[in-house]
Amino acid sequence: MAERERSIINGQLAGVRAIPKILFFSDCRPELLIYRYIAGQPLYQTYTNRHTSIQDALRLFRATLLILGDIHSERIIHNDLSPGNLLIGRQNQVSIIDFGNATLHGCSEFHAVGKPHYASPEQIEHKPIDARSDIYQVGCVLFEAIYKSQYLDANNRPHNSIDAFNNSPINCLLKLMLDSARSKRITSTHECINIIDNLIYNQLV
Repeated sequence: MAERERSIINGQLAGVRAIPKILFFSDCRPELLIYRYIAGQPLYQTYTNRHTSIQDALRLFRATLLILGDIHSERIIHNDLSPGNLLIGRQNQVSIIDFGNATLHGCSEFHAVGKPHYASPEQIEHKPIDARSDIYQVGCVLFEAIYKSQYLDANNRPHNSIDAFNNSPINCLLKLMLDSARSKRITSTHECINIIDNLIYNQLV
């Protein structure tokens, strides 16, 4: 059995972050998921509140990217990030849920496409995925949180051009996260966090 599985066991990380126990078999499908109970409401219920500022949204997404960085450090790709899979607790702590489509970095055997409106181009084309695929999905959710409109249509084609809004600093971040060419896309959650920190610290949003 040890030859056919990879077991990831992480307890709580930094107090509020957690990765479930995931048992992967040789085709990179998740066979066993063990979660802790997480209380919270889906992210979309938070950002549909018109009183949520762009700065508040960026702080929530910074926390999301911190968790995602922990996940990627274990070579796990979530593969299904959407507003319904990000939970916000009473103290604004963020949790990522639903690892049913998760796979391992560099795996080419398992092809699961996430939800319409959030899947990356390489997911749609059934190409191998990596951390940049998750970053694309987070970019779709961030776009929606800021502009209250989905970036992709039901066929996963962009129907909202970032260029149509302007070249504001936040849109420059979105362009880096949502480039359809993976080779041009921002490569890590750490890079995204650095940009967000600069936007908040220098009050560029």
